[in-house]
Amino acid sequence: MAELGKVVSKASFVKGVVWSTAGSWSGQIIGFATFALLAIFLGPKAYGLMAMAMVIAAVSEVLIVGGLAEALVQRQRLEPAHIDSVFWLLVGLGATLAILAQLFADGIAAAFGEPLVARMIRWLSVLPLLHALSAVPLALLMRNMRFDLLMLRTILGLTLGGAVGIGMALSGFGPWSLVGLQLTQQGVIVLSLWLTSGWRPHSGVSLRHLRDLLAFGSQIIGLKLVVLAEQQLIRIVVGAWLGPAALGFFHMGWRLIEVLRLSLLVPLANTAMPAFSRMQTDLVQVRTALLGGVRFSALVGLPSYLGFAAVAPDLIPLLFGEQWAGSVRVTQILALLGGVWSLTILYGAAMRGLGRPMMQLAPQFLGVILLALMLLAFARRGVEAVAWCMLVQALLVLPLTAHLAHRLTGLRLVALLRGGLPALGAAVVMTAAVIGWRSAMDGTLNNAALLVSEVAVGVIVYAACVLVLDRRIAREILDLAMTAATRRSATGADS
Repeated sequence: MAELGKVVSKASFVKGVVWSTAGSWSGQIIGFATFALLAIFLGPKAYGLMAMAMVIAAVSEVLIVGGLAEALVQRQRLEPAHIDSVFWLLVGLGATLAILAQLFADGIAAAFGEPLVARMIRWLSVLPLLHALSAVPLALLMRNMRFDLLMLRTILGLTLGGAVGIGMALSGFGPWSLVGLQLTQQGVIVLSLWLTSGWRPHSGVSLRHLRDLLAFGSQIIGLKLVVLAEQQLIRIVVGAWLGPAALGFFHMGWRLIEVLRLSLLVPLANTAMPAFSRMQTDLVQVRTALLGGVRFSALVGLPSYLGFAAVAPDLIPLLFGEQWAGSVRVTQILALLGGVWSLTILYGAAMRGLGRPMMQLAPQFLGVILLALMLLAFARRGVEAVAWCMLVQALLVLPLTAHLAHRLTGLRLVALLRGGLPALGAAVVMTAAVIGWRSAMDGTLNNAALLVSEVAVGVIVYAACVLVLDRRIAREILDLAMTAATRRSATGADS
C-alpha cells in the first residue's frame, strides 16, 4: 500500500486516499440512510420498477462518465483543446441518448410488461445530458486529486436528492420518489462541479485532439459496454422472468454489497489509478505497489464482505422490515462475490493506469458469455440462483484476469494470493466466530442487541487474528494513519 505513494510523495498520496475514502464513506452513509428509509416506505416492487426504468441512464453513465472522460485523467500531457473537445462531444452524445430514451420508452416498458416504466424512462431521459455536463469537471478534479472537492459535491447531491426522495415517498408518490431522487441528485452534482472545478469550455471539437484520447478512451468504453451488457442482462432476465418484486430483492442485495465496494475498495482504486499512470516506466515499482495494494484491499475487503454475509440474517429484517426477508440469501451469496473483488479490484486500476485497459476486455467478454449460459439454465429457479451464477462466473474468469495481469506487470496470481492469505484466514475465523456467537446467543438477546454483539465479536476476533498472522500490514496501517494525521495537523496549522 505504501509503495503506491512513492510516485507522488507519500503525504500527497495518503491525503488523496484519506479524502477519497472520506468522501466515499460520507456519501455511502447518507446514501444508505436514504436507501434504508425509502426501502421501508416503498418496498421491493418500487425498486424493481426503478431498475427497469434506469436502462438508458445506465448506458449513458457508461458511455459518458467513462471512456474519453477517463482518458483525461490518464493522459500525461494534456492540452486545453483535449478538454474542450471531449466536453462538446459528450454533450452531443448525452443529448442523443436523451432523445433515444424518449423514442424507445414504450418498447422497453413492453419488454418488461410494466406500462408505468415508459413514463419513468421519459422523465429520466434528462440524466444522459446531466452526466455529460458533469463528466469533464469530474475528470479534471480526479486528475488533480482534488478528492476534497469531490467529497463536497457527493455529500451535497446525496443530501438534497435524499431529502426530495423521502419527501415524495411520505407524500405518497411511490416509485416516482426514486425518480425525483435521481433527478435532484444529478442536478445538484452538476451545479456543484461547475462551481468548484474552475474550468469552463471554450473552443469546439478538434479531431486531432480527440484522436490523441481515442486509443485509451475507446478501450475504456468497450470494456464498460461489456460490463453494462452483463448488468443489463441480469436486469432483463430477472425483471422479465421473475417480476419486479424479485428484481427488487436482487437490487437490495446488490445495493448492499455495492455500499461496501464504494466505501472500501473504490477509493483505493481511484487513488491508485493515477498513481500507476505516473510509474508507467518502472515495472518493478508497479509490481511492488500492486502487491502492497492487493494485500491492503484484502485486509479491508475480505472481513467486511464475509462479516456482512454472517450478519445479514439479522441486519436486513431489522433495518428494512420483514418485507425484505427475501433478499437475505441473495445478499449473502453476493457478499462472497465481494470477497473476490477484494483481491482483484486493483488489477483494473493497474491496467488502466498503465494505458492497457483493453486487457480487461477478454475476461469481461468471457464472463458475459458464461453468465448468459448459466442464466439461461438456472435463472428461472429464482434470484438466489442468479446470485450463484454471478459468483461462479467471477471465479471462472479470475485465472484469465490474473494471467493477463502477469503478462502486463510480471506479478503472478500466486504471489497476490499469498499476500492475501493472512487476511483470508483471519476473515474465515472471524466469520465462524460470529456464526457461533449467534447460535450461542439465540433467544437470549433481542435482534438489535444480537446484531451489535455480533459486530463486536467480529471486530475483536479479526483484529486479534491479523495481529497474529500479519503484523507487517498492521504496522503499515498504523504508519499510514500517522502520516495522514500529521498531514491534517500541518494543513490545519497552515490555515
